[in-house]
Amino acid sequence: MEIWIMVNDRQRSRENGERVRRVLALGGAHTRVAYTETLEQAQKFLKAAAEEKPDLLVCCGGDGTLSQAINALKDLGVSLTLGYVPLGTTNDFA
Repeated sequence: MEIWIMVNDRQRSRENGERVRRVLALGGAHTRVAYTETLEQAQKFLKAAAEEKPDLLVCCGGDGTLSQAINALKDLGVSLTLGYVPLGTTNDFA
């Protein structure tokens, strides 16, 4: 299984993102992680995910990170299975 993980690095989430990656890898998944600090970095990663179509795309961050991923995939016309690990401050969606 191919799992791509996008971690909003502005939330000091690098350590938690690595934990998520390790857990998924222990389950046998091939993982690819991007620590994004800017909107442009996240958009580039999401566009690559839309082109490569991993089995699962996991967003780690807050509500804005999740919203960004959903809207980017919608705008690109791509349907991917999307996971969410709430690492933000409010996490209304979670």
